[in-house]
Amino acid sequence: MLEKVNLAEKLAGFEEPFSPRIVGYYNDTKIQVAKTKGPFVWHSHPDTDDLFLVLAGSLRVELRDGTPTYLAQPQGAPAVAFKLTQSTDSSVRFENPAHDFPQRIEYRRHGHAMRAEIAGPRGGQERVIGFDYQPCAGAAKEE
Repeated sequence: MLEKVNLAEKLAGFEEPFSPRIVGYYNDTKIQVAKTKGPFVWHSHPDTDDLFLVLAGSLRVELRDGTPTYLAQPQGAPAVAFKLTQSTDSSVRFENPAHDFPQRIEYRRHGHAMRAEIAGPRGGQERVIGFDYQPCAGAAKEE
């Protein structure tokens, strides 16, 4: 049986930035939490997948070439790179005009809700598919 872990409580247990702590396991995968502060030296973990869940503040991840890139890999298909083309306090857009569909991926925050859209030409017409997200019940709300 899986055990619930309160990530905020685990993070409150230490102060050192960039010192990951293991808080559990899921399917033999380590679940870790860490605090960050300021810039961090670029590095990679080629044999792992990393998920960055920001509980407070913000996190900006850049590739070594300086351009943030979204890698889309639906249902195990080969990854397709979409380069950041627009960023505001409440939205981000990634584009790959050479890809068939979608050519654009956009996320927009509206209050506590978020809308994701994929868009591009399909069947000779512009097509937009939207996905609306709402916070889970009991999720922390930041004003």
